[in-house]
Amino acid sequence: MSFRCIYFSPMLDKCGVMDEPRLSATTERHKLSLNAPALAPVAGSALEACGGASGIVMEMGLGWARRPQIALASTALSRSQRVWFYWPKEGVVEVVDTERVRSWKRHWRFIMAAGQVILAWSPYLLLVACVLIWGYEQKALDTTSKLIPWPGLHNQIARIPPVTVKVSPYGAVFNLNWLSAAGTSCMIATLFTGLILRVPPGRFLKILGQTLRQLALPLVTLAAVLGLAFLMNYCGATATLGLAFAATGASFPFFSSILGWMGVFLTGSDTSANALFGNLQVVTASKLGLNPVLMAASNSSGGVMGKMISLSSIAVAAAATHMARDDEAKLFRFTLKHSVLLASLIGLIVLFYAYVAPSLQP
Repeated sequence: MSFRCIYFSPMLDKCGVMDEPRLSATTERHKLSLNAPALAPVAGSALEACGGASGIVMEMGLGWARRPQIALASTALSRSQRVWFYWPKEGVVEVVDTERVRSWKRHWRFIMAAGQVILAWSPYLLLVACVLIWGYEQKALDTTSKLIPWPGLHNQIARIPPVTVKVSPYGAVFNLNWLSAAGTSCMIATLFTGLILRVPPGRFLKILGQTLRQLALPLVTLAAVLGLAFLMNYCGATATLGLAFAATGASFPFFSSILGWMGVFLTGSDTSANALFGNLQVVTASKLGLNPVLMAASNSSGGVMGKMISLSSIAVAAAATHMARDDEAKLFRFTLKHSVLLASLIGLIVLFYAYVAPSLQP
């Protein structure tokens, strides 16, 4: 008995006519080797090639059905045609019914949903990956950096006690770390994100331009704040403020955290505040008979509480959230009370460790 079927290649781009009566008696999944017919390119659509056939056989190149194969199977079943998936390497034929098609559709909906979630998270995953790689390979990347002693300033200013242990020149070296900087890793992550999300080059450049316009004023503010911080450092104004706090005597453990808080407010960086006041904290602690490690930790912990009111941080946050310029002052006033409260709390904790529970000190 003749049983005419259309045999499709895995990509559904080629087909041929086969007469296989054994298929009519199959149910569910069977071991059955088929003799594939000669295949020719599909003229028109795969659906048009199935017209008049009793059923269609789709060769499976993978262990699962692809979406075009599922769509063709669904349409063929709606036209009362029979459908089989065939794995030639295993010699297995599987009868496809409506329930099986629904199962495959649920499978692909889950895969697509999971794929969309991963795609949505890809910018952040790439950012984390790039930053981690830059952190692990920092020494290798630093070999491309260039140190530039700043003319007219490098070692032209002397730092003297009690800010330092002994008189020492104040270096002014600009580190041109074009590759090892964290910003470079962020830029690389951005480029990879554009490729993964398939953003056209024109649209990518347009978004980049919009971002630069959005951050133009915050970048100027950031540069001005950093310039002011360097000016205060090299003219001695910041050290003078630090010495004023260091002269508080027995209450210095409390003001130690306030000193770090002020350093981050001025410089915008906890690292910079530690470099600026860390040595002063250690020298003052030694003179007052306090634990230098505790005072250095106090400087760093208090500095963290000053990050929220750093002018550079507020400028960038306001720009990133499209906040009106007039609202920047409101944001500063709102965060100031929290910042002062938390810095004072750190100061009280340091006082507790310094005088109430010295055995708990590091």
